[in-house]
Amino acid sequence: MKPRQLSLQAFGPFAGKESVDFTLLGESPLFLINGPTGAGKSTLLDALCFALYGQTTGNDRSGTQMRCDRAAARDLTWVELTFTLGQQNYRIYRLPEQDRPKQKGDGWTTQASRVELYRLIGEGDEKLLGTKAGEVTSQIQELLGLTVDQFRQVMVLPQGKFRELLLASSRDREAIFSQLFQTRIYKQLENKLKAKADSIQREMQDHQQRIRGILESCNLHMEEEVEQELQALKPQHQELHDQKDAARKKHLQAAKELDQAQQLEVQFQNQTRLKAEYEQHLQQQAMIADKEKQLSQNTLARKIQPQRDEWQRLEKQQHRLQEQLHACQQQLEQVKQQKQQSHEHRQQAEAAEKNQLPALQKEQHRLQGFQEKVERLAAYQQAATEALQADQQAAVALEKLQKQEQQTREQQADLEKQLTDLDQQQEALAQVPLQLQHLDVQRQNRQQLDKLYQNQEQLTQEQQKARQQEQQAKEFWQYRQQQAQEAEYHWHLGQAAELARQLHPGQPCPVCGSQEHPAPAQPEGNLSLVSKEQVESARQEMDQARELLQGWQAECQRLEIQLQENQRAQQEFQEALQERAQQSLDELQAEFNHLQQQEKQRQDAQNKHQELKQLQRKGQQALDDLQTPLQAAQQASQQAHDQYLKEQTHLQQLEQELPAQWRTRQALQQALDSLYQQQEVLQQAREKAQLQDQESDRQMARLTQQENDLQEQQSKTTTELKTADEHWQQALQTTGFINLANWQAALLEESQVEIFTQQVNHWKEQKHQLQGKLDHLENLLADQKPPDLDTLKQQEAAAEQQLQEIQTAFQTVDQRWNQLQDTAKRLKKAHEDNQALEERYRVYGTLSEVASGASGSKVSLQRFVLGVLLDDVLALASRRLDHMSRGRYALVRSQETGGRGASGLDLQVHDAYSGKRRDVATLSGGESFMAALSLALGLSEVVQAYAGGIRLDTLFIDEGFGSLDTETLDLAIATLMELQTGGRMIGVISHVSELKEQLTQRIDVLTDMRGSRLQLQP
Repeated sequence: MKPRQLSLQAFGPFAGKESVDFTLLGESPLFLINGPTGAGKSTLLDALCFALYGQTTGNDRSGTQMRCDRAAARDLTWVELTFTLGQQNYRIYRLPEQDRPKQKGDGWTTQASRVELYRLIGEGDEKLLGTKAGEVTSQIQELLGLTVDQFRQVMVLPQGKFRELLLASSRDREAIFSQLFQTRIYKQLENKLKAKADSIQREMQDHQQRIRGILESCNLHMEEEVEQELQALKPQHQELHDQKDAARKKHLQAAKELDQAQQLEVQFQNQTRLKAEYEQHLQQQAMIADKEKQLSQNTLARKIQPQRDEWQRLEKQQHRLQEQLHACQQQLEQVKQQKQQSHEHRQQAEAAEKNQLPALQKEQHRLQGFQEKVERLAAYQQAATEALQADQQAAVALEKLQKQEQQTREQQADLEKQLTDLDQQQEALAQVPLQLQHLDVQRQNRQQLDKLYQNQEQLTQEQQKARQQEQQAKEFWQYRQQQAQEAEYHWHLGQAAELARQLHPGQPCPVCGSQEHPAPAQPEGNLSLVSKEQVESARQEMDQARELLQGWQAECQRLEIQLQENQRAQQEFQEALQERAQQSLDELQAEFNHLQQQEKQRQDAQNKHQELKQLQRKGQQALDDLQTPLQAAQQASQQAHDQYLKEQTHLQQLEQELPAQWRTRQALQQALDSLYQQQEVLQQAREKAQLQDQESDRQMARLTQQENDLQEQQSKTTTELKTADEHWQQALQTTGFINLANWQAALLEESQVEIFTQQVNHWKEQKHQLQGKLDHLENLLADQKPPDLDTLKQQEAAAEQQLQEIQTAFQTVDQRWNQLQDTAKRLKKAHEDNQALEERYRVYGTLSEVASGASGSKVSLQRFVLGVLLDDVLALASRRLDHMSRGRYALVRSQETGGRGASGLDLQVHDAYSGKRRDVATLSGGESFMAALSLALGLSEVVQAYAGGIRLDTLFIDEGFGSLDTETLDLAIATLMELQTGGRMIGVISHVSELKEQLTQRIDVLTDMRGSRLQLQP
């Protein structure tokens, strides 16, 4: 993992927004983070760790406590990190929970924490991976392969914590290395082997209980009793089995005979019933014959139906033609009357057109002669009107310009007076900006001081609560410790009692070997036995209580440090405020508000002065610009008046040549239109009368032809009707019908025909079926007699009762027989299973003991693998430590074993001067720094060499160089430079002056009263 860009705001001592672009330092830089004490060098590592995991490097302060006190109230605290992992780029943004001003109104509100993780895709595109704190932290751990504690130990060596990896216990070092080298599979193998062995052992321990349970299920106490009872029960079981088979056969025979007799009885009953049904069915024969006759008559009647339909059709046609002929004759008479009227109208219209048209055309010609003069008159009127309008507009424009000149001169005088007043106001408020700026700084400092007072009270309350919780946690831990000790004591007593319970006279004791047991151990009182699981549970609860106590102790220590820091900050602000520290914030705010109002008045006056000056210049320019258009307007007004008088003279001359009623276009055109309309009315009346007369002629001709056609059709239909009547009478005689009424009575509806046909067919079919069934039963029962059912039922009931009695006796014996056989099989299977479990436990138990380190060297399988990997790490680390210590020290792995398998990864240092090994904790501060640095660098190389999916491309070292002499410092820097060439990014945090000369690439942390800021020296 390599950081690309780190941005933060209002974080730690950084009041504003700061950003560091690590790419400007190169791909694999070795750079210095430099700055005075307290400026915020270590805060950069806090920001890096907080962005990834939501925790600082030392975990002394939460994200909420990293809020900068000197930041503006509206600026939120946040951190954003862009980093590269392999070929992928990621961006993570974290914002801790904090107080901020409300967006509307006064007061404060709580801003909830927020986190966003993105994977960068292409140019400007990114994919959101998570927004929940726990989810994002888990994804970061999965991507980097490190927890936050492991990240602090192998990639970031915080101030005062660079020795933690070096001095970590074997157990803690196992957790770190197993994550880095991905050796969880070996631990999983240990756990699975142990779980398998424990499971087999529990099954073996349950064997005797299983045997007792099997015997108790059949009310026996010894396994030998099962076989004995089976042998005694065998003859009785066989005898009852044979009796049961004989009784079943006898019952089956009786039941068979009864069933056959019942079937024969049913057949005799069916024969009697069918005879009665057949006699009843024959009673309907006469009715069926009548319906067959009706169906036959209907068939004959339907056969001559077409001749009757044809006669009816022709008769209807004859009536229809008679009605049409009568209607046609009536229409023809009406058309003749209309013809006489249309001829008279035509003669009248032609005479009216001939008499009136010449006079109308003469008047039209006279009025058309006035059109040219009317057009000229309209043109002169339009010219006179336009000339009058131009004269009036010129006069209005001239008057407007004169008024505008007067208003502009008055405005200029008023502006000059306002400018004089504003100059005096600006001079009185000239010192307000400097006073306001100085007071604003003091007001903000006073606000921060009040926050510190509030924080001190809150921290004091939290400290009191934490101390109470610490005391409660201590009492709870002592209580859990006593419970665990009591549980372990009772467990030991219970084990002794359990062994004593299994002792039998004459059998050797598994502990001492004695065959006599005069005083076996007894359970203590009425207490139940304590299991091993209860003891382990009590121990775990004691450990959880201890962890809870340690957590509250750490919380008390953290709150004490924060209180001291709060008091130090209060003193600094009090010194900066001096006598204003005694003033209330309301007084300072009131004074500040008053100065703000004065500053606003000064700025408003200044802005107003500039506006008025601009208006004054524009007004003078407007006066100068008005002179030319004013002179032009005066000249244009005189010319327009002269043109109006000229056009008015022409108009009066032409009006004398035209009559008064024809002087307008509208009046003349209306007279001409009236003449045109009168001529058109005369022509339309003539044409309409001619068309009506012609239409009357056409209708008379059409109706005359229609009358002739209808008379011809009527004659033809009369002849056809006579012929059809003759055919119909002949058909009646042929089919035997006397007359029309007799024929109509024979006709049936289609629904009646269908019903009669179905009834006849159904009756015949049913008759055949009944006859067939009777014939079949008579043949079947020819030699049979009715059976004696009562006697047969008594015989079957007696056989059934005897069978039930024998079955009841057999079931009792058979149930016990099967139970004993099943018990024998289960006992055999239990012994076979237990033997197989013993064989499996010899394999899994041995493997579990070896893998978990419970035997032999007391080193677990995972610790053995990690030990081999640690040897590789120490080989590389010792080479660097040998170089930096000038051949004196080398790191080695301790070979001592013991305890509960918690060894195998302990470290020692080999001192070449004494030739002996000793604990790494005996190294001095500078020596510890060199050893820790060598271990971190060696670990980085081995992890990447094994390609376990974790890349340690970055290393940050916070302090420690101040404990080195000049020569050793040069060796350490040379080592880091050598490591840099291998493609790693290395950042060193230090205020040692010699490092500035050797490390030219720097990130300088600058600080002043407003807060810290960053400056990159690439």
